[in-house]
Amino acid sequence: MLGLVHVLLPHERVSHANEAGRHLERYPTITITLPWKTLDGSPVTASLIFTGPMGLSLDRNRFNDRAWRPTLRAAGVETGRDSGMRALRHFYASVLLDAGESIKAVTSGGSWVTTIPASRRGRTRT
Repeated sequence: MLGLVHVLLPHERVSHANEAGRHLERYPTITITLPWKTLDGSPVTASLIFTGPMGLSLDRNRFNDRAWRPTLRAAGVETGRDSGMRALRHFYASVLLDAGESIKAVTSGGSWVTTIPASRRGRTRT
């Protein structure tokens, strides 16, 4: 599925915003236009903060094969479903929820279809 994901930062994590600002000074964003949600969806233009070596949007498979899994192996972490990008996405959602972000805000930014998985972790729906 094609689409954009807006990444939330916990409000009290100002250092993350400062770090992002330094990244943007060193590596300016690039603007791309892609179809929204499906290949024939309406075109949406967005600025990419992180790009691949050729300055193009990151491809999930290439990123996993060339960056994520080699980094896990170098750190001595077994690769698999429990340490994959899905697990990272859910960990990040938990960090946002623990920082006080609402389930509604987290699930709308992470392209979840439902808030049930988040609410099963002891959170209430908002």
